[in-house]
Amino acid sequence: MITFYRSKSSFNSKNLAEFIDTPECVEIKKHMYSMLENDPLFHPPEGNQTLDNIRKRTQLQAKRIIDYGFLHDHRGKTMPLYYQALVTVLVQYDICVLFKSTISVHFFGACIRGLGTAEQQKYFDDACDEKLSGCFALTEVAHGTDARRMRTTATYDPLTKEFILHSEDFESAKCWIGNLGQGATHATVFAQLVTPDGKRQGLHAFVAPIRDPNTYLAYPGVLVGDMGEKIGLNGMDNGSVHLWYEVVVHLLGSYTFGGLR
Repeated sequence: MITFYRSKSSFNSKNLAEFIDTPECVEIKKHMYSMLENDPLFHPPEGNQTLDNIRKRTQLQAKRIIDYGFLHDHRGKTMPLYYQALVTVLVQYDICVLFKSTISVHFFGACIRGLGTAEQQKYFDDACDEKLSGCFALTEVAHGTDARRMRTTATYDPLTKEFILHSEDFESAKCWIGNLGQGATHATVFAQLVTPDGKRQGLHAFVAPIRDPNTYLAYPGVLVGDMGEKIGLNGMDNGSVHLWYEVVVHLLGSYTFGGLR
């Protein structure tokens, strides 16, 4: 039907698409659409689907996108509009597939690449190799994404030289975190850094182990919740995490008694 209406238009739709996206990106999108169209995994399922089936299907589709090499295509480094084309295709299909295929590396991993030390880059490598599954834990129950009001704390203990992550109550629990409901084994948790003098030094990012990557059971002191079925975007397993007890984590960056460096 869309072909019929395009034939009635007063302009050439192909020329318009190439003007907006460039001819190269139009061809890239055509190739991606064709790949999805010819892959039975991306064909619409029959009948009503349970939440578990929707999530399982989305996970398989996200893995297929990774296997196709779309996320690591060399053209992404030379063509500024390549990733715009990829995002457009996946959003038009199902934005949950986009999120599930990118959160571990491009959200969790980007924090490691941008803020972590050379030693901490192993987390990024493990995310790329699918040895762990990461998520980005900023939002809190009572404060949404208001960074200045975050209440999760990370207190530095000079005796053990460790950072202790803690949610003092339900309102300070992290929530609506994509990939946390069922899949994430690690998180970049944003918390208020508390130095030995008791002063808060503002929001900092920490790498926190959430689940055992072999059993997918939560570690002691970590209460993980699955936020369940939503009005939409059910392919994404949003979750919450409440650090009932004190959990040792790693600061992204390095710390000295004189401050961060």
